[in-house]
Amino acid sequence: MDFMGLLREHAGTASRDERLALYQSLRGRVDRFAASAEGEGERLKARAYRDALEVAIEAFEREREDVAPVVSARAWKPPVERADTAAEPAPAPAARRDDPVPAGRGGTLRLVLVGLLGIGLGAGILAAYQAVTRSPAEALVERYAAGQAASQAHVEMVRTFRNAVEEHRRTTGGYPTTGDAWTTFAAAAEPIPALKALLDRATGPKDRLLYRGSPTDFKLIMHNTGDCFIVRLDKPELVDPVRSAGQVDCYAYGFWTSGAAAW
Repeated sequence: MDFMGLLREHAGTASRDERLALYQSLRGRVDRFAASAEGEGERLKARAYRDALEVAIEAFEREREDVAPVVSARAWKPPVERADTAAEPAPAPAARRDDPVPAGRGGTLRLVLVGLLGIGLGAGILAAYQAVTRSPAEALVERYAAGQAASQAHVEMVRTFRNAVEEHRRTTGGYPTTGDAWTTFAAAAEPIPALKALLDRATGPKDRLLYRGSPTDFKLIMHNTGDCFIVRLDKPELVDPVRSAGQVDCYAYGFWTSGAAAW
């Protein structure tokens, strides 16, 4: 049973106060799970469960005529926080014609994801009741564990190219330029022997590296490699604020100068 089904079954005819009590009870159960979480995988699961619950609460309230503002999602963080947790990026701006992928593309994906997570958890909370067995949330945790090493290698590859771009600026006085447009990093590196040689030696998803540069600023991102949610947990400061949606979904990460953050 998903969260929405749970709420419809147990709060379909409930008063506002009764609904609030149910929401707080469900939140309390998730909070207790989060308080006992050990390790990054369990913390990821706790965040995912809470996202699923809050999306269901807001959708359920929108179905009702007597929507009460106080039942909207409250701010919440798991009790155990990583030292490198960064502030949530600003909401994605409107898409620009020169953007490699329109901003906010992941919003629908996030709703689907947290909906699936709710389906996985609903039965367990409904009874207090039973442990969740092989939920989509647990599959996500497994995906995190399986992909973390590769994701760290991707980050280090982008960091290496960032350092090379900075070295080019130190030796020539400016960053590699792309005419105020996005291009592949391979195309930007082609006329620069040192960068091209470095790229030729690298292994990994080099075709997913995108670059935009001017003499004074640059932005270098790893785009659509499927591991952005891992980077968001491990190194949230590397998530591209323009290509981020909500607390879970994103699809680009990398390095940039302050003047290029909004590119």
